[in-house]
Amino acid sequence: MIRIALLVLFLATAAHADGRDDAIRAPFATIEKAIRGGDDALFRSQWHAEGYDKNLVGGSGNTGASMFKQGARKKWFPRPDAAKATILADGAAAIVGCDIWSWEQNKAVDRVDALVVKTATGYVLLGAGEKRAQVDALAERWLKKQPLAPAKKSEK
Repeated sequence: MIRIALLVLFLATAAHADGRDDAIRAPFATIEKAIRGGDDALFRSQWHAEGYDKNLVGGSGNTGASMFKQGARKKWFPRPDAAKATILADGAAAIVGCDIWSWEQNKAVDRVDALVVKTATGYVLLGAGEKRAQVDALAERWLKKQPLAPAKKSEK
């Protein structure tokens, strides 16, 4: 009886994790479709409004608008590894490692970490960057409800 209960608990946990993985992958699938089709409005719909026009990550990051322009011009998109995502605050946000995938070269040409945040309708991107520490810092600011812009470097 205990073994059956443990098996049911394991399967329920695995199903929950798979559902979350699918939810995390969803905006990336739409982003790929939008970049390949040159559909800025569709691409924008997968971004949090604050991160689309502002680089919230810092020096290694980019705006959503810039990601769209570069991806469409250079023919690449972020390809997530949702199974290895770092889930934060019981799913309120997640950091997802992404290959920057060139569909012409059929290979990864770079790598970024992306922060997705949960909204009423699903996950959306808030920011992405090449330096994980900067993406971690954005996640912390988001979860603590602090101003999202990265700290300015002091001039000496």
